[in-house]
Amino acid sequence: MSSVSETGLGWRDLTLRFREGRDGRAPTLTFPDFGVPSGTALAITGPSGCGKSSLLNLIAGLALPTGGEIRWQGQTISALGETARDTWRRISLGFVFQDFHLIPEMGALANILLPASFGPTPDRAAREAEARALCARFGLADLVRPAGTLSRGEQQRVAVARALAHRPALILADEPTASLDAENGAAVGTALVTEAAAIGATLICVTHDPALLARFETRLALMPPAGRVP
Repeated sequence: MSSVSETGLGWRDLTLRFREGRDGRAPTLTFPDFGVPSGTALAITGPSGCGKSSLLNLIAGLALPTGGEIRWQGQTISALGETARDTWRRISLGFVFQDFHLIPEMGALANILLPASFGPTPDRAAREAEARALCARFGLADLVRPAGTLSRGEQQRVAVARALAHRPALILADEPTASLDAENGAAVGTALVTEAAAIGATLICVTHDPALLARFETRLALMPPAGRVP
């Protein structure tokens, strides 16, 4: 595959160097050149410490590479300033975090709509309608019950709905089924893949889950670095 696509996502010469540890070593992650067209569903696999979550953070602009570049639809995301990256994430990106990152005192609907409060939203009514529709499809009935009192399966479905509510062009998911039992994991995995395809989004999913992995035709296996990565 082309390493950098003008109509999709790609990176080349990408490295991330960590701070020196107590042993005086600074481990460096080196990622193979890679690229996918828009609308692709890509699974990223590899052993612990190979940089899977780090790669998602680099793609999202939450971390900046030590070297190389990341491009999304012709734009070099890794070269944007902080404010521009914030704006890009709010408009174009949905991120499903492994640890959910929900506000425990807020209900499901409020958590899903929270990102819309961080900047101008053209049609808040449409955003809320989409959020409510996602909740219905995901089996989330009580939209005001505090997220901290929901089961882990329910919390993960809220996190997925939050990432999808603004119909982003790019969705990143970090081990979205890792903390769930088989039944909940299957439900969350199905919802994520199905909804991403329905809106034509590019989906990049880090997973060790064989059932979820089986849903992806395109895969990237990362190898561990020579040194240990924190």
